[in-house]
Amino acid sequence: MRGFIVPGTDQRGAALVITLLVLIALIVVAAGLVTTSVVNTKISGTDQRRAKALDLAEAGVQEAVSRIKSGEVPGSNNPKMVAQIFLANAGSVPVLGTDSVGLGTAQPAGNWLNYTTASRNKGTLTVKYMTDASRQAIYKYDINKSIPMNTLTGMPIYEITSTGVVGNASRTVVADVCAKPFNVNMKGALASGVDVKFTGNAFSCGYNHRIDTPYDTGVNGRAGVGGCNESPQHWEVGTGDMTGIWSGGAINTGGAANRDGTPPEQGGQPGFYAGPWETLGLTQANFYSWIGAAQANVPANLDQNIYLDNDGTPQNASGNYKIGT
Repeated sequence: MRGFIVPGTDQRGAALVITLLVLIALIVVAAGLVTTSVVNTKISGTDQRRAKALDLAEAGVQEAVSRIKSGEVPGSNNPKMVAQIFLANAGSVPVLGTDSVGLGTAQPAGNWLNYTTASRNKGTLTVKYMTDASRQAIYKYDINKSIPMNTLTGMPIYEITSTGVVGNASRTVVADVCAKPFNVNMKGALASGVDVKFTGNAFSCGYNHRIDTPYDTGVNGRAGVGGCNESPQHWEVGTGDMTGIWSGGAINTGGAANRDGTPPEQGGQPGFYAGPWETLGLTQANFYSWIGAAQANVPANLDQNIYLDNDGTPQNASGNYKIGT
């Protein structure tokens, strides 16, 4: 009988190799996890900066809208008009071209948000009219049209471009805005809930005039040179006329005062406005939201909507204001 002798086997080397392989695998996995964690952290940080940049861009749009409302962005109806708002004080803005207007930011000093630039470049907060490709016609919005956006009637549309920057992240917002149209409810060229004393060289004309009518037209009366309907200008459009003076009380005229319209005057009328919001077809809440905060004193800049209230109680007739000298 033959026997076989099986030599003893030492498996310690194999175990060491397996241990090393497992260790290497764990190191690779751990390295992958660390890399993934770093990448996720970077992505998270980038997302946060982009989100903040978007918030800044939207804040820039709000400043531009505010400057449109205040009249600082020209309502010139010039299709080539460009207004740029710089991250600078009013006296330090770059010099711009003929059709352009440069404004310093309205942000509080020392707290400027980074949604525009100090010098002129593609990141500057910019306002211009929305126009056709040739920049010859301004697009307008007319709520009464079946196709509201057109180039003939309605409120002009402004295009605002605002870029917010946080670190190396930036976001740009392009917003198209226009003034809310009003359904104007006028009773006359001059309307009062009480008696009207119309004397001296005062002049009130209820005829509907072209938008380009000079401000001093008619100071010497409706007819003749300098009048509302002088030839060949014919400032009156021929439709939409109303009374010259409308009053809830009596109307007393004298001197060289003139009033024209269809009819020239209407006294003793009921239904005077409950408030100025009715003249614009707005609710009281919408009117006060639109007009802005009350001011106790007459501001130096009168080219804006102004709400004066000396004691915080609306319509109590307690104010005493003077404009001019």
